Amino acid sequence: MAIASGTVSFVGCVAGTPVVSVDHGHGRISSYLPVDAAVRVGERLDGGERLGRVVGTSHLRDSPPGCDTAQPCAEDRCADDAVLHLGLRVDGVYRDPLLVLEPRRHARLLPSAGG
Repeated sequence: MAIASGTVSFVGCVAGTPVVSVDHGHGRISSYLPVDAAVRVGERLDGGERLGRVVGTSHLRDSPPGCDTAQPCAEDRCADDAVLHLGLRVDGVYRDPLLVLEPRRHARLLPSAGG
């Protein structure tokens, strides 16, 4: 889920890993990986809105450009053990993503309705 409202600025692969990035304005961009995207570039999102599904790279529905899903996912990136990596850039510099979650104090990951 998007950590704040914004516009999807990137859906694709970085170093073979599927990534979704959201531009929140004021120089803030959040990135989520590995995510099988359910959104498209240019789509406007509200905070908390679904971006896609966290997956191992061998379990993607449709392979985004640059993702090689023919290879098995690395042992630490398979769907059964998939972990969401959240990044935050402020004016191009990586920062602690908890900066934008601070009012909530604690991040909680909830299972999707599909499992």
